[in-house]
Amino acid sequence: MEQALELGRRPHVVVATPGRLVDHMDSNGDEWSLSRLKFLVLDEADRLLTDTFADDLAKILSKTPKERQTCLFTATWTPAVENLANATPQPGKQKPFVYRMTAGVETVGTLKQHYLLVPSHVREPYLFYALCNPPESIAHMRIAPPELPKPSRKPKKTNRAFRPPKLDESAIKQPPPTIIFVSKPRTAAYLAKLLQTLGIRATALHSRLKQRERLNSLNLFRSRVVAVLISTDVGARGLDIADVALVVNWDLPSAAEEYTHRVGRTARAGRNGMAISFVTERDEEKIHAVETRIGTSLTELSLPEDKVLEGLNAVSTAKRIANMASAFHVRVYYSNICDLQELHDSEFGKREEIHAKKAAKLGK
Repeated sequence: MEQALELGRRPHVVVATPGRLVDHMDSNGDEWSLSRLKFLVLDEADRLLTDTFADDLAKILSKTPKERQTCLFTATWTPAVENLANATPQPGKQKPFVYRMTAGVETVGTLKQHYLLVPSHVREPYLFYALCNPPESIAHMRIAPPELPKPSRKPKKTNRAFRPPKLDESAIKQPPPTIIFVSKPRTAAYLAKLLQTLGIRATALHSRLKQRERLNSLNLFRSRVVAVLISTDVGARGLDIADVALVVNWDLPSAAEEYTHRVGRTARAGRNGMAISFVTERDEEKIHAVETRIGTSLTELSLPEDKVLEGLNAVSTAKRIANMASAFHVRVYYSNICDLQELHDSEFGKREEIHAKKAAKLGK
């Protein structure tokens, strides 16, 4: 309400995320508009010019005058940014101004950076062991989560072929605050389901969630109701969450620059932190690119294989359940702190056709 009132006063400068601005555009009526906009600034343009923000940006651009000046600021030179920088402007439109930050990118000294060399098909038991047995340097950052009250209503009925087991969180000690980065929304949903089945409180954050659901996941993680946040790169920038102890790269980023943004979620304000990157048989070039980018070599992390294998049966069962959830096309998220799971139909992959039109929309 407060933001809507401020927009109604017709401010000269508005700083907003695309999704939030579109929300206000949809609900404001005729109280204000972008028809007299002079400048449109895209900070961290490499991220804004991705599929995640395509629909919102297209709607914003459709409401702005064609003669506006668009300014892009970025430290990462992606094909989308390059195409806009080199494109010939249409008649009546100004050429976009593009500023690329070229200063070196470093990681802080209080961050311990490791890689874990593991075949891609057996990452799950190693992840489970690492979360349950954090190194001493971050183990003290564990926080006992609040007890969940008994459900006040009956859970919704689910398909008989898919019946998740009851969680037994008391069987394990929750890990310190952890963010796990993945490359795809489907993987985020899969890992959230996997960890929940194993008794670890986890929630997902990705572009397929509605704004309300994203905020719900963030609030659960910030308030320590859940210990683990599984996120795509939508959460790699702009999140300032205190006391994140561990960042895990389940998938190495395709762009080395993104690694710095990810691990920057921990070891903030002089605190200690740790980053663990899974390196599979397909990641040799990526890990070398990351090390070149940050100017240092990652240290190999060795986990006791015999201890890891002790949890193999439980992890294998959880994998089958998580894959079953994926096969039934469900999205798992916390509906509230009383009901740990609620299954809803998902539409993973159905928006790609819309995202493919992004470049054409941005050029209008």
